[in-house]
Amino acid sequence: MCGGTIEWTAFTWEAFATLVTGILAVIAAVVIGVRQSGIASAQTDIAGRQADIAGRQAEILQKQVALDELKLRADLFEKRFAVYDATRHILSQAIQDSKRPARGDERETAFLIAKDQATFLFRPSVSDDLHSIWMSICASQAVRAEMDANFARDRDYGEGLPEKQLNHSLWQAERLRTLSDVFGDELKLTHAA
Repeated sequence: MCGGTIEWTAFTWEAFATLVTGILAVIAAVVIGVRQSGIASAQTDIAGRQADIAGRQAEILQKQVALDELKLRADLFEKRFAVYDATRHILSQAIQDSKRPARGDERETAFLIAKDQATFLFRPSVSDDLHSIWMSICASQAVRAEMDANFARDRDYGEGLPEKQLNHSLWQAERLRTLSDVFGDELKLTHAA
């Protein structure tokens, strides 16, 4: 080797094998590098898709939470409305017929159950108002029973009893007319929570 030229006759098979192996190693390294670059690009694409999927899953989860909240609100509304409806029925019955209903009367039973449930479903004043309604109904029934007994015995209702009965009926009628005020906004579906 002189003067910068390669003497091909001095080139041995070992040297040739080493040169070819080096060239092949460089080519293989370039091919592997290009493939790894492609793999890295594909991994970046996959990571982007996974982020999109995670974002969609988060949106779905938010919608499920909102749906569950709406279901809970609807369930609470149904329970609250059942209390309102039982109260409306018992007041209507009391106004129409102030006699004590038969034992096990379904309207009376429904109201008493609803009255107990109101403790857990509404603010305390609703439960207090329902108790007042029940006390008025019981007092009205007692006055009516006394009036019936007096009339059967003396053919007279008794002094002041018809007025007491009328006052109970008027109070109950007013309560029925303003029943939605007793329950307030808690009976509205938009405020059920």
